[in-house]
Amino acid sequence: TIGAGATINVNAGVLRLANATALGAANTAGINVNVNNGTVLELANLTATGGRITLNDGGTIRGTAAGGFNNGLAGTLRVAEGATVNINSGASTASFVGGGFGDSLTLTTGLTFLGAANVNVAGNGRVHLNGAATGNATWNVNNGLLLLGHVSALGATPASSPITVNAGGGLGASIVGPIMNPITLNGGALVGAN
Repeated sequence: TIGAGATINVNAGVLRLANATALGAANTAGINVNVNNGTVLELANLTATGGRITLNDGGTIRGTAAGGFNNGLAGTLRVAEGATVNINSGASTASFVGGGFGDSLTLTTGLTFLGAANVNVAGNGRVHLNGAATGNATWNVNNGLLLLGHVSALGATPASSPITVNAGGGLGASIVGPIMNPITLNGGALVGAN
């Protein structure tokens, strides 16, 4: 049995969670999970409510069906300094244009950037960012739909967290007020939140 305070290093393949409290009791630091280069932490049709996740360079967090992370403890969803990480919905990287949105990843816990970082969003579904981020990052939506549920979802200082929406990707928001991040449309689309 792995207890609170333990560390799991994902060094190969996919770590798929099958229980909402697999990483610890709700709103606790619980078990530390380091998602390393070329590996995936998959939240498969559940919302994990405990644990501390760190995405290291090349690491991916992915939601399938209705996956999510909602730990009320601050600083429990982290991106390593200098890392380029992936936040994905669904197992494929099909374009959202003309496709369905069967898969989703909802991150209610705000991202904590431990330094400058790069985030790539992909998948055949929706990624919802509902929490306020700490620190800043550069964002690319390569496939799928990224929906912002907080004015600071992409970074604590919106002007320092630019986003590029590439062909096959879409950006929407369900917030009151404007998105203040610099946005570059590189064949992608701005869409209504739904």
